Amino acid sequence: PKLGKRQRSDMQGFNPTKYVVLCYPTLDKFAQRIAAEDPERFTYYKSEFSKFKDSGMDHIVVGGFSPTNRVMRSHVLFLADFNSNDAILSQLHVLIMLCEHFIATLTIYLPYLPTATMERITMEGEVATANTVCRMLSGLPHTGGPARVMFYDLHTLQNRF
Repeated sequence: PKLGKRQRSDMQGFNPTKYVVLCYPTLDKFAQRIAAEDPERFTYYKSEFSKFKDSGMDHIVVGGFSPTNRVMRSHVLFLADFNSNDAILSQLHVLIMLCEHFIATLTIYLPYLPTATMERITMEGEVATANTVCRMLSGLPHTGGPARVMFYDLHTLQNRF
């Protein structure tokens, strides 16, 4: 059952973490819903993802930094969407930048990991892209502790763990 605002505030000792919410554009509406559901806990800042016309390279302006830096020393929830190689690289740029801007913690929400269907090789020379993407996430600069990544649908065949 969903707790109302009054019920949450009446819980003794319950002090929820407050998050700055940032996202890739495909998850903009989801980020807005999260912030609207609990505005005392989640504050959403829109980021701008575009490309330079002359080179086609990323031009990204992350929300929450201007006119006042609301990101520094905050707990950041980044809603990621790894729907293409281009999207993955664009978001890695942002994630590395966030880790280098003195945030308290980084939680990456990834609804599904599309590369997970390629988690093992069947012949020499084949690339297990799930491995390489996960290594990139594991290699993010530390923010005092490792980034936490939450997957909800790995998009893999049956796993036996």
